[in-house]
Amino acid sequence: MKRFNIILFLLALVVLTVEAKDLRVAGIFGNNMVLQQKINNPFWGWGKPGTKVTISTSWNPDKEYTGVVNSKGTWKIAVPTPAAGGPYEVTVTANKKKVFQNVFVGEVWLASGQSNMSMSSAKKQIHFINIPTLAAYKPLEHFEAEWVKASPENVAECTAVGWFFADFLQRNMDVPVGIINASYGGSNIEAWMNAEACKQFDDIPVPPL
Repeated sequence: MKRFNIILFLLALVVLTVEAKDLRVAGIFGNNMVLQQKINNPFWGWGKPGTKVTISTSWNPDKEYTGVVNSKGTWKIAVPTPAAGGPYEVTVTANKKKVFQNVFVGEVWLASGQSNMSMSSAKKQIHFINIPTLAAYKPLEHFEAEWVKASPENVAECTAVGWFFADFLQRNMDVPVGIINASYGGSNIEAWMNAEACKQFDDIPVPPL
């Protein structure tokens, strides 16, 4: 039995090692996402150092954007986005391929705060992603979450304040809108300030990063 457990452990270790070398894209990117229009939109993730990463888009199929995984196992590539529109596809290729479908380009806004921001209230071309309730002393590069298009079936999961703001933007700009909901019930204002801002106040302890 002991030998069997050791074999299972070694097999799991091999699987984890292989997965760590495979192409990974940060959790903020996925099907149904909305990208900010008319900017150099950063994509990032992880992979085996030295691996070439290529990104292509259906809004500009003749153009490819490339980068290389650095010695720390991370990569970052800027992709220019067009004026608002969609749906599109975004393909990220290295030692494996990831295809993101039903991607829109428009206005993307961050909704954050306490529980009154996370209260739920959908229609039109409004997409949202709910960031898991996590705490960290520095910005996280990855999390597990999914973009979804607002609909009557998932309306209870969309921030109400963010929804009305997105609805206002869409009615006035007529573009797809994405809302990133990163609210945290009961959080203090200091939690939403960066270290440089907190250091201006003697009564706010700033932990080393």
